[in-house]
Amino acid sequence: MAEHFFVRLQDSSDEVATLVLNSEGHVVEPVRRERLVDVAARAQGRRVIVLVPSTEVLAARADLPKASQARLRQLLPYSLEESLATDIEALHFAAGSRTDSGALLVSVVAHSRVEAWLRTLDSVGLRPTAVYSEADGLPDTPATLNLLVEGQRVYGRLPGAAPFVLDGMSVAEALDVLQSQAAGGAPAFEHVLVWLEGGSERLAELAEIHSRVASLDVKALEGGALPRLAATLVFRPGANLLQGKYAPKSDYTGMLRPWRFAAALFLVWVGVALSVQVAEYFSLRSSDAALTAEMMTICTQALNSPVLAQCTTELRGRLAALGEQPAASAGFLSTLAALAGSQVDGGSIEALSYRNRVMDLQLTVPSVMQLDTFAQRIGDDGRFVARIQSTNPSDAGVQGRVQIAEAAP
Repeated sequence: MAEHFFVRLQDSSDEVATLVLNSEGHVVEPVRRERLVDVAARAQGRRVIVLVPSTEVLAARADLPKASQARLRQLLPYSLEESLATDIEALHFAAGSRTDSGALLVSVVAHSRVEAWLRTLDSVGLRPTAVYSEADGLPDTPATLNLLVEGQRVYGRLPGAAPFVLDGMSVAEALDVLQSQAAGGAPAFEHVLVWLEGGSERLAELAEIHSRVASLDVKALEGGALPRLAATLVFRPGANLLQGKYAPKSDYTGMLRPWRFAAALFLVWVGVALSVQVAEYFSLRSSDAALTAEMMTICTQALNSPVLAQCTTELRGRLAALGEQPAASAGFLSTLAALAGSQVDGGSIEALSYRNRVMDLQLTVPSVMQLDTFAQRIGDDGRFVARIQSTNPSDAGVQGRVQIAEAAP
């Protein structure tokens, strides 16, 4: 199960907040506050998600048709240019998800800030897979204004709108601004859900606004704002700033690392298979050489010709001279082939004769059992029948006489 390692950067401090969630949004490791330089070791093997201060990132909406990510990045600067006071060449535009109405959520930030964050992360060995504005972690709930109150800041999201952050403003003042915008055409809301981090002084403010909305729910932030923001981003990612030239390069080494053991086993299997094939090749090659030598011995003894091709030609000529039909010649050669393929280790053929489709053999083998094995091999394919005529012990083993005949159809 994949684990998400969240790192929330602060405005200026070297201290960060970290949290680890699994893919179902459950806490694996609770919030820690530590120095950034001490974080990288715990991030190994996890999906690193970095949250940057929302005060540095402008969240906006753009009415653009559906297109590829590359095409959207080209169109975004010009669709938002009139609402920006900064030269668009100095800004980075990151496309996010679309709202139910089809509007595209966008994060806009200065190139210099993105580059500074990435340099800082790289200096401590962190390679994030996603970088979000922290306000992207605010839930989007129909007909509900979500507010997260942390210190002197109020983070919020209207239904179907981009998130926002208000610094140094009370909850009542924030509500005044949002209700005035709603009257001017901004998304309307009836309910207010407030996520509150400690601060009993804020409770009085909430009491003031209770009568101004249809309902007001207040929930305490256990462990600070990070668990709430991270839980949303696990299931509803924001606009990842790592787009375009900031997109992470493919880490093929990292992707292959979990497969190292399987790859090693595969290579071992390939090595063993090749070794078996090589051993079998040399074994067959040795058997072929032995068979060829045996055939040459037979040809030399029977026909006085050590060359197999000449031996075959001589045999065909003699059979033709005797008036044998091609079928008889084929029968002799087939019997000879069966004989060659049935040799046993340590055996040798002393003499052979072929007459009326029957071959008589005299051979020497190490034992009677091997002579019986030889006779069985001859008849394995059902084309021939081998009968042992006699066996006599000798100094070299057992001398036997075997008769080979074609099996009855």
